[in-house]
Amino acid sequence: LTPSPRLTKDLIKNTLEAATMTDTLPKLIAIAGPTASGKTDFSIELAKVSNGEVVSADSRQVYSGLDIGSAKITQEEMQSVPHFLLDVATPGTTYTLGEFQDDAFEAIGDIIKRGNTPFLVGGTALYLYAVIDNYRLPRVAPNPTLRTKLEQQSPEELFAHLQTIDPNTAEIIDAQNPRRLIRAIEVVEATGKSFVEQKKQGPPKYDVLKLAPYHERDKLYQRIDTRTDARIPGIIEEIKTLLEQGVDPEWLISLGLEYRFITQFIQGDISSLEEATEQLKHAIHAFTRRQFTWFNKDEEINWVKDTKAAEQLISKFLQ
Repeated sequence: LTPSPRLTKDLIKNTLEAATMTDTLPKLIAIAGPTASGKTDFSIELAKVSNGEVVSADSRQVYSGLDIGSAKITQEEMQSVPHFLLDVATPGTTYTLGEFQDDAFEAIGDIIKRGNTPFLVGGTALYLYAVIDNYRLPRVAPNPTLRTKLEQQSPEELFAHLQTIDPNTAEIIDAQNPRRLIRAIEVVEATGKSFVEQKKQGPPKYDVLKLAPYHERDKLYQRIDTRTDARIPGIIEEIKTLLEQGVDPEWLISLGLEYRFITQFIQGDISSLEEATEQLKHAIHAFTRRQFTWFNKDEEINWVKDTKAAEQLISKFLQ
């Protein structure tokens, strides 16, 4: 079939408009990827050679005091690279996706105004894409009755329920995080639509280059296990300190992964540290598989094996 002259002109016009809009948008470098893939070190090396500043996109690193369990970067590790959206919320409180999105837009805008390059870095897929795709987030009021009912269920039961009613969201959510599971179920129950698919994309705010450190999956699991073993003593002390400060253990458990299993061990709900560690590793592996599934769907992500390859892509992108 030969397209009509009108259709051809419209197609060319729309293509040129899209290209022009991309050219005029401020540039953002997003570093994604599964847990323990080395995003932090990766981002520091790249930011240092690109006049960059980092906006963290991690749903647990926003909380002060959640340092070891969330693998939060230290001041020394930052190597003088400015970081934003770390320690912006108080443990025990709720910091929403909408709040993160607003704060991230503000931080990125500030970096751009000062003539520097913003790096959005993290493994929390919803946080990353809320910014990259300018999500229009669903505004569903909390349902206390439903929440009370759901809070009686285990994370496994909540996740199974979410898989049934919203498999797309189940692919990317932390299956051990009751707070996020309950919120997703709450939105689906209220609207009858997928939680993640309701996050409609608004007009693009940035021209985005997406990068991710590449590791073979088996080797990544080994990195996860090694890192977990090394961090366990520090996580135990961190959680004990938070509990002594009055943080509700149920809030810590609701964060999932490290904070769930180690808090349960400290509370006596898991009989041994060895058992808690094995359950934790199993949960992180499962979470990582879901992260791979989600990020592999994004054909715009450039999986790179080293910073040299990433630097070449960034240099071309910023020209």
